[in-house]
Amino acid sequence: MKLNIHGAYFGGTTGYTSHIQQLCLALSKYVELGVETAMPPDWPTLVTDKTLPFFNKNFFEEITLSISQPWVWPQKLADKPKKFIGFLVWEGDKIPKAWIKYLADKRVDQIWVPSNHTKQAIFNTDNNQEILNKIRIVPHGVNTDIFKPSDKQKENDDFIFVANKGWKGGWNDRGGLQYVFKAFKEEFNKSEKVKCLIKLNNAYNPPFWDWRQELKKLNINQEGADILVNIDPLPYKGLLEIYNAGDCFICPSRSESFGLIMTEAMACGLPVITTNYGGQTDFVNKDNGWLIGGKLEPANDDIIYEGINWLTPDIEELKKTMRYCFDHREEVKSKGQKALEKIKEFTWEESAKKAYQYLQELENG
Repeated sequence: MKLNIHGAYFGGTTGYTSHIQQLCLALSKYVELGVETAMPPDWPTLVTDKTLPFFNKNFFEEITLSISQPWVWPQKLADKPKKFIGFLVWEGDKIPKAWIKYLADKRVDQIWVPSNHTKQAIFNTDNNQEILNKIRIVPHGVNTDIFKPSDKQKENDDFIFVANKGWKGGWNDRGGLQYVFKAFKEEFNKSEKVKCLIKLNNAYNPPFWDWRQELKKLNINQEGADILVNIDPLPYKGLLEIYNAGDCFICPSRSESFGLIMTEAMACGLPVITTNYGGQTDFVNKDNGWLIGGKLEPANDDIIYEGINWLTPDIEELKKTMRYCFDHREEVKSKGQKALEKIKEFTWEESAKKAYQYLQELENG
C-alpha cells in the first residue's frame, strides 16, 4: 500500500509537527509512504537515514492523508487522489461552522480525529449522519523507547511538580500554564520542600518575549515557593530528564484535542493533574491522576474560535489538589505506576495499527 502524507513535518516543536513525525515513523512499518511538506533550507539536517526516503517519493495519486485544518483539504483534493483522509485536530466544544462543508465533501472518504472529545465537537456543530459515518478515532501516542522512568534516585526529598506547555501569555491561553503559576505561588511558600519545574515551549512566542513580564501583567505573586522555568529548545533526551525529575505532572489545560505531553509524562511514571475537559480524558482518569472541574467560557483567543468554548479551571480546586498530592506522596507514586501501565495502550505503534486498519478499510472499499 502506498500513502501520501501531507502536513507540517518541519514545524519546530509544535504539536502538529510531533504528531506527523511520529505517526510517519510508526506507519512506515506498514505502508510505503511519501511526505508532502514545506522544505526549509536546512531540512537534510533534520532527518535521519530512516526518514530521508519519505521525501524522495511522490504518491499524490494514491491515498492522501492530510494532517491539516479542513480549509486546506480542497487543495489536496485537487490532486485527485484515489482516496482522501482528512485528519482533524481541534480543541473546544464545537468546530467552526464554516468547516462543515469540507467535512461533508463527498470526495473526503474518512475523517480521522485523535479523541472522543474532537468527535463530539463535530457532532455538537452538525450531527449530519453522513459526516459522522466518516469519522475514525486514531489517537496520538507516545514513544516508550524514548519516554520511560529513570532508575536514578532523586537527590533530595523535595516534591516536584512538572509542567511542559506553550504559553502565549494572558488568562485566555489554552494551555493553562497561567493557572499553574497562580495556583502554585498562592498555595505553597518558600519554607516548604516543594518546587515547580516548567518547560516552556517557545514555539508560539515572538523573539525576546519574557514570561516574567507576562506574570507581572497578570499580577501573579512571584514571592511564593520556587518555580524553575526552562525556555531552551530541548531534544527528547532533555525532556526525558525534566519528566524524570518530577513527582507529578500538571496541565490544567482549557482544552485539548489529545494531550501529547501528558502521554510523555505518564510514560515516565508520573500521574497527571489536568482538567476534566478534552481529549486527555480518554486516558487520564481518577485511577492514574486527578481531573479538575471548571466553567465553560468563550475561548476569545482568535477569530477562528468565535462561538467556541473552552474550560476555565477552578483555581481553588487546582490548589487543593496540588496540596493533596504534596501531602499524599505514596498515593502519587501508586497513581504514577497506574499511569505507566495505562499509557501502554496509547503508543505510536498502537496508533499506526489503528491507522493501517482504516487504510485497509478504504483499500477494500
